[in-house]
Amino acid sequence: MKTARKLLPLVVSLILLTIIARLAPWPEVFRALSQLHASTIMILLGLSTAFYATKAIRFWYMLKVLKISQPPDIVGLIYMAAQPVTLLPAGELYRSKAMETYRGVPMAKSVPTFTAQGIFEGIGLAAVAVIATIALGYQRLPALILLVLVAIGVWTIRKGYLAEITRVLNALPFVQISRSKLRRFSERNQELLRGRPFWVIMAMSVAIEIIGVAIAWHSVAGLGGSINLFHAALLYTLPVIVSFLSFLPGGVGASEQSAIGLLLLVGQSGAVAVAATLVMRASITGLGLVFGVLAWLWVKFRPTAVQGTSVLSDG
Repeated sequence: MKTARKLLPLVVSLILLTIIARLAPWPEVFRALSQLHASTIMILLGLSTAFYATKAIRFWYMLKVLKISQPPDIVGLIYMAAQPVTLLPAGELYRSKAMETYRGVPMAKSVPTFTAQGIFEGIGLAAVAVIATIALGYQRLPALILLVLVAIGVWTIRKGYLAEITRVLNALPFVQISRSKLRRFSERNQELLRGRPFWVIMAMSVAIEIIGVAIAWHSVAGLGGSINLFHAALLYTLPVIVSFLSFLPGGVGASEQSAIGLLLLVGQSGAVAVAATLVMRASITGLGLVFGVLAWLWVKFRPTAVQGTSVLSDG
């Protein structure tokens, strides 16, 4: 039964991908992809690099706010080396585990970045999506759902109510969470959600989403399609939101279907819709995996390049 539950998301993803594969006009898709100019590919490569570089810098800054002092280049390398694993449910936790393994940073110290990254990603995505949906007048519900969920999460943590939730959770069968540990976790999250750090991390998060929008726009324009910036914003954010709500590994299947459906809705041909979705996926998820594997190989075969002792400014 446990194995079946673990395999269910993968099976659902494969079914969704099979549906896409059977319905896609592949000869026209390949023809559209062949028209992708080298300059567009280079632009997408540059945008993807900036996308992940900004994420790595944000992670380094979060550690700094938590009084964990680490060299930015080492943090960036470890951040990217963990990228392939982060496609799995709760995979972001591996970044904290990698920091503990290679830099001696106790996982309990850095794990608040797991929650904070999700919150700030959600705020950035929701902000861009809501602006786009208001401007376009449709597809508002997913963005509003995410915005409400994120707002509840931020409010709960900032008010210090996270530890109180354990009273409810511990009333459930087979659940026993330490209130003191959760309270410390909540307090460290509050450090990232208050004052100047909040706005600095928020600015980085919005910048990441804007780069994502640029990737979406170039993915369509490079294939001869035509969408405005609001459509591009929705094209980037909606698949990510659907991926989050679907609980599928990496959102595979659900993400592609939502992107293709949106492009068809705004008047793009089936070939351009499928090709642009593939290009956008390759530019974000695909290149992220490539960057991650390269970083992982560097860390694996040159571990001394990242190993060191953590510097914790607090006790």
